[in-house]
Amino acid sequence: MFRKDDKIMQKKSDTKPRAVVGIGASAGGLEALQQFLHHLPDNTGLTYIIIQHLSPDYKSLLGEILSKHTKMPVIQAENDTVIEKNRIYLIPPKFNMELQGSKLQLSEYDHGIINHPIDVFFRSLAKSYANKSVAIILSGTGSDGTNGIKSIKEENCVIIVQSPETSKFDGMPRSALATGFADLVLSPEEIAEEMPHIAASLFARNSEHSAGLQPSDETMLSKIFSILKSISNVNYTYYKQTTILRRIERRMVVNHKDNLEKYVDYLAANPDEAKTLSREVLIGVTSFFRDPEYFAMLKERAIKPILTKAQAKAEDPVRVWVAGCSSGEEAYSVAILFMEAMEEFDLRHSVKIFATDLDSDSIATASKGIYGENIAEDVSISRLSRYFTKKNNKYTVNHDLRKMIIFSPHNVFQDPPFGRLDLICCRNLLIYFQPILQKDLFGIFHMALKDGGFLFLGRSEAINNKYDDVFMPVCAREKIFIHNADGHAPLKTSLTYSMPLIANDDILSDPQVPAPPDTNHDQEFYLRTLETFMPTCILVTEKNEVHHLFGDCSNYIHMPPGRFTSDIFTLITPDLRIALSTALKTAREKQQRIVYTDICVNGEKSSQTLTLIAMPLKDRFNEPSGLTAIVLLSSQQEAAPQEGAIHYDIDRVAAQRIADLEQELHKTQDDLKRTITELESVNEELQAANEELLTANEELQSSNEELQSVNEELYTVNSEYQQKVDELAGLNDDMSNFLSTTLIGIMFIDSNLHIRKFTNYITEEFNVLAQDVGRPLQYIAYNFMNIDLIRLSQQVATTLIPIERDIVSVNGKPYFLRISPYRGEGNKVLGLVMTFVDTTKQRSDQRQIDSIEQALQKAQKANAEKNSFLSRMSHDMRTPLNAIMGLTYLTLDQTTLSDEARTNLLKIQDSSQYLLGIITDVLDTSMIESGKMKTQEEPVLEEQLIHEVEDMILLQAEDQKIVFEHSINRCKNECLIMDKAHVTQILVNLLSNAVKFTPENGKVEFITDIEELDSTHIQHIYTISDNGCGMSKQFQKKMYLPFEQENSQHISADGTGLGLYIVKRLVDMLDGTIECISQPGRGTTFKVTLVYRIATNEQKSALARDIQTDLSILRNKKLLLCDDHELNTEITKFMLESKGMKVVCARNGQEAVQRYLDSAENEFSAILMDIRMPVMDGLQATMKIRSYAREDAQILPIIALTANALDEEEHICLEAGMNARLTKPINPQKLYQTLVQYVTE
Repeated sequence: MFRKDDKIMQKKSDTKPRAVVGIGASAGGLEALQQFLHHLPDNTGLTYIIIQHLSPDYKSLLGEILSKHTKMPVIQAENDTVIEKNRIYLIPPKFNMELQGSKLQLSEYDHGIINHPIDVFFRSLAKSYANKSVAIILSGTGSDGTNGIKSIKEENCVIIVQSPETSKFDGMPRSALATGFADLVLSPEEIAEEMPHIAASLFARNSEHSAGLQPSDETMLSKIFSILKSISNVNYTYYKQTTILRRIERRMVVNHKDNLEKYVDYLAANPDEAKTLSREVLIGVTSFFRDPEYFAMLKERAIKPILTKAQAKAEDPVRVWVAGCSSGEEAYSVAILFMEAMEEFDLRHSVKIFATDLDSDSIATASKGIYGENIAEDVSISRLSRYFTKKNNKYTVNHDLRKMIIFSPHNVFQDPPFGRLDLICCRNLLIYFQPILQKDLFGIFHMALKDGGFLFLGRSEAINNKYDDVFMPVCAREKIFIHNADGHAPLKTSLTYSMPLIANDDILSDPQVPAPPDTNHDQEFYLRTLETFMPTCILVTEKNEVHHLFGDCSNYIHMPPGRFTSDIFTLITPDLRIALSTALKTAREKQQRIVYTDICVNGEKSSQTLTLIAMPLKDRFNEPSGLTAIVLLSSQQEAAPQEGAIHYDIDRVAAQRIADLEQELHKTQDDLKRTITELESVNEELQAANEELLTANEELQSSNEELQSVNEELYTVNSEYQQKVDELAGLNDDMSNFLSTTLIGIMFIDSNLHIRKFTNYITEEFNVLAQDVGRPLQYIAYNFMNIDLIRLSQQVATTLIPIERDIVSVNGKPYFLRISPYRGEGNKVLGLVMTFVDTTKQRSDQRQIDSIEQALQKAQKANAEKNSFLSRMSHDMRTPLNAIMGLTYLTLDQTTLSDEARTNLLKIQDSSQYLLGIITDVLDTSMIESGKMKTQEEPVLEEQLIHEVEDMILLQAEDQKIVFEHSINRCKNECLIMDKAHVTQILVNLLSNAVKFTPENGKVEFITDIEELDSTHIQHIYTISDNGCGMSKQFQKKMYLPFEQENSQHISADGTGLGLYIVKRLVDMLDGTIECISQPGRGTTFKVTLVYRIATNEQKSALARDIQTDLSILRNKKLLLCDDHELNTEITKFMLESKGMKVVCARNGQEAVQRYLDSAENEFSAILMDIRMPVMDGLQATMKIRSYAREDAQILPIIALTANALDEEEHICLEAGMNARLTKPINPQKLYQTLVQYVTE
């Protein structure tokens, strides 16, 4: 049987949430929350925590309103509230709320400053529940929640944003969407419908048995990498696959794909999803001055030393590279530190910061330098005012800061690195790469940094141990290192990257070039071969940027100093610029191959004549790819004349080019003049308007922030009050219907005793109409005699004590009258309420109740008399049974008996046991029906219990000539805590029935299956089956009812019909189960399942002492035996003396007391005391003995001998001071064990 505290722990475990949903809302959020909760299932297993912007000056009605839209409990959080699943928790007014473990913590905030409670909670949610959390942003103004979802994103959690089209106020949703972190953009109803799927995915992902996606899924991952490569031209093979797998898992959840294979198919068929996944892998969570203490140390230990060195070389600019800059916050943070340091040194020096990232969208965002107002949490007020300009709730980077930074898309492994650098900031980029790429990246940094330059890494990043002597720690905790150019560095690993998929028609007009193989390995091999051996070839984009180089380009391409550029006209040698420009223009316009021959070039290595081929390239679908191939062939490389070749005449080409440019210039000049004229006229108007707007803008901007905060609070309050107005209208309708339909007469009276309202029912006794509202009560006639309502009303109005009366109308109808004060807000008395309740039915009901009570009293009296009768019957029948069974037991011990006498005695013994069983069944039934049956647990060995039951049944089976088989499975003979008596009664009853109803030569099986549930509980399954007569289906429906027996010519009708009834009730009392399968003529099988606790070491030791009962210690012990029944006294005395004990007898309690007083102290080792005796009963005698001041009065064992087997008798005995109770007929072994237990204590 499980303990209660185990069940409580199980219940707590069942209510603990496995995932938490944080919901942020502001203005317009109430309507969105109502829609969300109305469609949300109440059994998702998630916990929902709502952070709504609330006014600190008003009581929130949010919980009351939302509870009408969901079956889940809606709870306003208090400090240390423990969250449970399938519940909704609300933030209270005036507080911020955080989640710490499974508890909600509240903290007050300064109401004088702008507060972002959603950001505060989201950060705590990400910290406490990591990837088992979901963040939802609903309607609202401002940007609260935007910073918070960055923390959520870092833990790879799901982020859902309400679609701006469905939001009453779209500020918060749009601000969240601008981060690019949102996984789903849905309406509130769609969000609610999505939650069960998200819950199931989260539970599956975090299940103990779930392995999730594994890097071993190589085939699928290779397909994904190939698809991503075709979209982003980035090879993810050596990126950390665990990071990529987490991104894939989240995209699978969002797209409802339950396995990787389905997602790969979906990814291949949906380019937009491939682009999204590519952004997910590359996306960087960043902020201004992330880890402020790290940036403070960077300024002191790196930036200031760099500027100090730069003063000595004024002509050399400071060069900084911010790799993986994401949306630019980190680059601008570094720029701010340089500007602050230069101001502190009173220094002006050129600083160039190269900020690069793979993601061109992030670069575009960074280049704009426009950020939401949420950056105020990361940037101090002084820095905001110094380096930013606020416009329309956005912060724009100032021009001086912006011009320090050059933003550019850049692949650190494919594109050339920057050189001669003083500082490299590479924070939280290494964590995405496998060690092979990390090692290569450190090699790139080694080549790019000056000797003595600095490297700044992220909090969780470290230097590869192979570069320990290259990058020496300056501040190890803050991850700042100084470059040692003389340190030993391993060579950069050569990595391959797949070639862009371009339809290569005939760049060199060579049909013998085979098509590249399908595999990436062969493709990269061919690519390296082409780059090494083919003639000079340059792939140029539509923006004239170099995309790829083949062959030796060193004679035609050179890298100019300064800012990095990939513009072909900047990189190409000047002799080729005109020819290249003309060829590109013509090839793109005509979309055909253009060939110029005989171009003279004075290269850096040598002068030569070239053939230039410009050919637009197409993709695999024969569509323009946007790339153009430029092939440069020297006279030695050109194997055959080129078809369609044009001799390059520099004068003609230059003249044509000049003419084209002049035509474009004239057109541009005309357009410019027209534009200037229009702008001048508009400018004058705008200038006047601008002056007015500037003045107004300054005033509006100062009040806008205050109004915005107030507006959100007022909107929320207004929404709540509008909801209350609707509710009050409904309540008013309810009140009107109540007054018109209730069958209770109610009249509301004001303080002047004028009528205010009344119910229609009161018009039966009052002559009142609707137009009487406002009239004094004294002018209204009513049908009651001998009662002054005016006087009673005045009395209640004066004393404020309600008055109640039973009154009768003139037509004889009885009423209950109550006059009480009518109280309003603040408990102020505003008048009186008169209530007239028709008590005709109540009086009739009362008469019925009185009649029922009388019947109940009679039944209780009869039940008491029945219990008294059963008690007397038990005593009167057990007393002679004790003599019969005792004499039988003693006689059977004699060895001189004849076989016939012994047989007769055994039959007497069986008949006595049968009679005792009937008495026991009747008493047990009485105790069960009265609820007095109790459990009595004790330590018991498994095998001991089973073998005792088997021994009892074996003799019955042998007498009936029935085969009895028994077995125990998986028994370790554990010591268990159980109600041995009742368990034995259950098993013996079922086994006796099986033997009883099985014919001669039949078979009864008793199987015990034992299973260990946990370290403290063991389960027993007892299976009792026979091949006897079986039971009909009709009887099986009622077999557990008392006094029910199967009526059949094949079944004996002896017995009481109480056995199965008692068994079922005992099994239920022990928290077990019982099952039965039976077919007439084929037999019956009962299966009983019970759970026991494993005994403690102390309980096992106590049992061991009980088992090792040594009766020799009773020899020569002197006992006082008190019983008024001479034969019982004689039998009990004989049992005791047969074991060597000395016995002194007494016939009643008074005589026993006297015998005790006449004895010396400790002369008697124990007293055996009958209960019902003349003169003085056993209870009185016991209390008398215990009252004496003798040394042995309190310690002398007194054992009750009673024929009353009711459990309540035992309680009475113990209360009187007795140590134990034995019921008659006396079991000799039980008597000896009890004496050993108490005599030796």
